[in-house]
Amino acid sequence: MTERTNTPSAPLRREAAVWIARLHSPERNASVDAGLRDWLNESPEHRAAFEKANELWESASRVPASLVPRSPPIRHRISRASNFMKLAFAMTFVALVGTLSVLMYRDGSVSTDVGEQRILTLEDGSRISLNTATRLTIDYDRHARRVRLTAGEALFEVAKRADWPFVVTASDRTITALGTAFVVRRDQQDLAVTLVEGKIAVDVVRPVAPAAVLKIATPGQRVTYSAGASARVEQLNIDHATAWKRGQVVLESTPLSDAIAEMNRYSTLRLSLDSEPADHVRISGVFRAGDSLLFARAIAETYHLTVSEQEGAIVLSGVPSL
Repeated sequence: MTERTNTPSAPLRREAAVWIARLHSPERNASVDAGLRDWLNESPEHRAAFEKANELWESASRVPASLVPRSPPIRHRISRASNFMKLAFAMTFVALVGTLSVLMYRDGSVSTDVGEQRILTLEDGSRISLNTATRLTIDYDRHARRVRLTAGEALFEVAKRADWPFVVTASDRTITALGTAFVVRRDQQDLAVTLVEGKIAVDVVRPVAPAAVLKIATPGQRVTYSAGASARVEQLNIDHATAWKRGQVVLESTPLSDAIAEMNRYSTLRLSLDSEPADHVRISGVFRAGDSLLFARAIAETYHLTVSEQEGAIVLSGVPSL
């Protein structure tokens, strides 16, 4: 499974900003245009960065003047004034790109489709890896870095800023970290938080008791919240918990119906089970995320079940045997 970044890297954004400044400079010429074409042809990422920079240029007129960084004073010889004016112009827009990027994150939503993954690098250096069918909203301000996970699963690798807490809200819980890595998964009924490294604190959005905060300091520890049940804490293998980053689904003695549900997260080709006896079969192994047909055939061969392919669906049926 391939990963694609939702936002061009910071170095590429800066390069694109310089090209935009050159295009709008009074001394634009054929050489500038040719250089830009060569730069754009280097990779799709270059073209994406240029498109983003161009959008920000068009949006610049809507940014309050107080947010636009001032150009440094030019104290160089008159004979080189035009070159330094162009440089200052480019530097101003490069800084403006950073300012506008932060503003865009404040009310920006990010999502992935079924079977898709993305890696998002934020302006503070934090990274968010989104798993399949995930939706989240980023809201940064001077007081906190806030993210709301409305569906799916994401790995948060937080840049350490003791004065700027990183808070993830999912369902009725908040997860706070100053510098750490953790996975949050939100399903219809359950919310699971897994610590990869560092420390986190899990709290309810509106605490009803002072003891509501749960602190997690052991890597691999996962706490699961289910409707109408107490929090469940267990220890996981971190490599298994983050296997989706490698395009894998790791199952450990998982009931077949739950294994099918897990595989269905990664594909629009739906798996179903038409066999009550087979639901008692427990599955262990490493499978390729999104390859539902290969999974079904492997299970059918192992337990002597039948695989039938229908339009947009794969059905496992029969009575299992070893």
